[in-house]
Amino acid sequence: MLRLPRLSARFLSRREALGATSGPVALAVARTIVALARGPLPGVEDAETIMPPVARYWFRRVPGHNLWVYFAFGETELVIVTLSARPPIPIAD
Repeated sequence: MLRLPRLSARFLSRREALGATSGPVALAVARTIVALARGPLPGVEDAETIMPPVARYWFRRVPGHNLWVYFAFGETELVIVTLSARPPIPIAD
């Protein structure tokens, strides 16, 4: 299923602050977003976490980088919420 990714203002701001707007890191982030948009969600490498104030989101690590993409999804939409350089703590099952 193909979902249309929507990049939030928070994600765009964090991407810039983390220096992920060009070069190999930007390409890795873009590839991660494309994989999220094209594949089944949640994927085997995805986990849920809680983000303040109180919201639950999924996250996926950007391969080869110390970055995590937080996202929410529905049947036709993928919202890229933020980008983090700190490993998230998954919600225990």
